[in-house]
Amino acid sequence: MTHSTKLLFTFALLATGYGLGLAHESFVKPANAQDEAKIIPAETVLKLRNGYTDFSEAQQSLIAAGNHEVSLSVVNTLAVGAGGTRSLQDLQRGTGVDPFTFGALYAGLADPGIQSEVSFDERGRLMYRNKLVRLYSPDRMKKLFEDYAQHTAGK
Repeated sequence: MTHSTKLLFTFALLATGYGLGLAHESFVKPANAQDEAKIIPAETVLKLRNGYTDFSEAQQSLIAAGNHEVSLSVVNTLAVGAGGTRSLQDLQRGTGVDPFTFGALYAGLADPGIQSEVSFDERGRLMYRNKLVRLYSPDRMKKLFEDYAQHTAGK
């Protein structure tokens, strides 16, 4: 093959690849994380609000019975449904927390009493009193979800 034939062949391959890339772009729908146009039916919103109120009342009962500690400014529906957790004690000991607590702390929803002790390190990791916040161990997580299923669904 001569030099000019090789050059022409190379340009033809590049042009074909470019053309296929443009064609592919017109067939692919862009990905969206969530469809913001979704409207939750009013009946569903009412059920969610009533459920949250029920969980809030259950949380107060668990606190009164000594089965639950509050470390968040929101109701931890997972912990309440599982019969309560000692998330504040778990944070202080560094033994891990449930995923709801972890997510809420990460989102800045710590109880005002401990908010100043929650921070992020230079790598963006969640910290409590300068200790890394971790999730529960797999065994403890499994037990938490089993308790949740037992209490909420009767399984």
